[in-house]
Amino acid sequence: MIIKFYYSKFSRGFSLIELMVAMLIGVLVLAGVIQVVLNSKRSFMDNQETAFIQDNTRYAMDIIAKDFRAAGYKGCARNEPNIVNVVNSDVAASIEGAFDFNTKPVSGKESTSKADFKDDKLTFLPANALPDSITLRTVANENEATLRSHNPASKTITTWQTAEYSAGTPLMIVDANCQNIALLLANAAEDEEAASSEASTEIKYTNKNCGDGGLISIEEFDCSSGGKTNKVKSLSPGSKIFPYVVNTYFIGKSNAAINETMPALKREYLRMEKGVPTYSTEEIAQGVEDMQITYGLDEDRNGTVDEDKFIKASEVTAAQWSRVIAIHIELTLRSNLPVNAAVGDDGGFLRKKVASTISLRNLDTSS
Repeated sequence: MIIKFYYSKFSRGFSLIELMVAMLIGVLVLAGVIQVVLNSKRSFMDNQETAFIQDNTRYAMDIIAKDFRAAGYKGCARNEPNIVNVVNSDVAASIEGAFDFNTKPVSGKESTSKADFKDDKLTFLPANALPDSITLRTVANENEATLRSHNPASKTITTWQTAEYSAGTPLMIVDANCQNIALLLANAAEDEEAASSEASTEIKYTNKNCGDGGLISIEEFDCSSGGKTNKVKSLSPGSKIFPYVVNTYFIGKSNAAINETMPALKREYLRMEKGVPTYSTEEIAQGVEDMQITYGLDEDRNGTVDEDKFIKASEVTAAQWSRVIAIHIELTLRSNLPVNAAVGDDGGFLRKKVASTISLRNLDTSS
């Protein structure tokens, strides 16, 4: 059998030129699809990193603003009341500045080089990032109690409500006369087992200040004053008792294990361990790589910043810290991951600067 094939003159294959044109069109279409995918991925990364910055910005500024506005709070006491510091002088000296509530409700430190960083692991920041630090002294807005009676001889304070203060908790008591303030340690025993931390209406305290048996009244007591002795005075019924708080904000290396070069806003807070003051650190917000702070003074006591001028911490004298009524803070935040090609030492990260001026509403310098 013989099989014959017949071909139409119209049944021809692609020519080489046609094939190349088709391949070119396919490559162009594929390139367009790849570009759309890459742009979508880039847009997703940008949005993700922008959201990272915005979330941390919002949280950091919220925490800072609340804490700053509470700085220097002293209940009904106004206009630099007399401070009765019954914290042992050796204890107070072991943690510099913690109990300088009256003279320094707010104090800051300016960084001029990386040697000034509070965290020595923070070595990876850009050269122009020299974050400042700031310390706030105030009282907690929780676990407040009202004094019912005070017996200086037995070093006992009785409250109307049950209160729970663990061993060595720093307390501030604002006298009902709104003139005197006492700083002391509740249940300050030699060891924690000897100091009850159960909720009670009775607070025992230890006054180790120069061996005196009770609270020192009228003015701040200094053991180095050559044997100066003040009269013992009971605090008035109705006095308010607050946990005393000291917070220091600074920029440090983040605790995030997955990113060894992640900076973070951190807060160092005062706590007591077996009656001895010490600091613990907590992380507030990641990505904060710089914090610049300036201070507004009210030297003429008219309730406004002098000449609307804010100055650096290095320009504020020791006597002027109690005259700071406003703080201008500027934070620089960076993304979690680089999204651009690195230029210089910027690492290719997205960055955003935010600023806020916060009035210290509890510092009254009007008289």
